[in-house]
Amino acid sequence: MTWTYSLSLLTTSGVTSQMHRVRLLIGDTDSSRQQLQDEEIYFTLSQQTATNYAAADCADLLSAKYAFQVNTENSELRISAAARHKHYADLAKRLRSAGPGETPSGVGAGVVVAEPFAGGISVTQNENTASDSDNVLPPFAVGQDDFAATDQTSDIRDYFTGD
Repeated sequence: MTWTYSLSLLTTSGVTSQMHRVRLLIGDTDSSRQQLQDEEIYFTLSQQTATNYAAADCADLLSAKYAFQVNTENSELRISAAARHKHYADLAKRLRSAGPGETPSGVGAGVVVAEPFAGGISVTQNENTASDSDNVLPPFAVGQDDFAATDQTSDIRDYFTGD
């Protein structure tokens, strides 16, 4: 089992640099206090390619590790495993809420991210949408009851197209 961390590898590309980024995100950068082995992080990255999500999974591993340990107090020596457990559980939540981060193929590669769309603000787009016979008609429209005809579907389309 190995433990490595190098600042110079944070800005490079590849799985090795991603492993170092995960280590940085979970705070496992002190060689005198090694938390996870490289192989454990690589395994997590094989299951979860998004950097933040892999780091969150690693934080969950550490949280579980400390959940089974007990708080110890002996004179001035205190070991608070419960605080570490809570810290890593909270860290996992924060990392997941931050989004996927980088992936080995580049920022956000393979990840579908929602993007805002404001429809109905272009007159031309509205006219094109209304005249497209393949479009699904809305279940209701302003003025749909203003027509006396019996075929309401054609009346709604006429309303939108201006016929």
